[in-house]
Amino acid sequence: MKESTTDVAQKPAAGNRTQALESLGQSVWLDYLRRSSFTSGESQRLIADDGLRGVTANPSIFEKAIVGSTDYLTALQQIERRNDLERGRRVLRVHLGADVQTGLTALRAAVIRALQDPRATASGELVREAGTP
Repeated sequence: MKESTTDVAQKPAAGNRTQALESLGQSVWLDYLRRSSFTSGESQRLIADDGLRGVTANPSIFEKAIVGSTDYLTALQQIERRNDLERGRRVLRVHLGADVQTGLTALRAAVIRALQDPRATASGELVREAGTP
């Protein structure tokens, strides 16, 4: 008897619940981006163990990363000492851009594996077998 997608998602013993989402054609994304998540290995663990497939990057996410951590404290202190807001904006863009690049690099292998899945469509969505919801 074939398991339904509901049975797969509700089986905690079958493995990590976020990985079970992948078998249902869903991708797990985080709504935060912080330098420390890459330098600590947290992002790599989330990719390997939890099936993380994406990270949201937008001005609100960056604001939370800057205000809610000490990851950018040195850069902010340098900006404050120089009292040059325009240059400071450029410096922060460089730091944040580097973090986005680090995130893309970390996710690259996982995304390539997902796209190489024979069930994947051009958009990366998984095609379910006939009769599977």
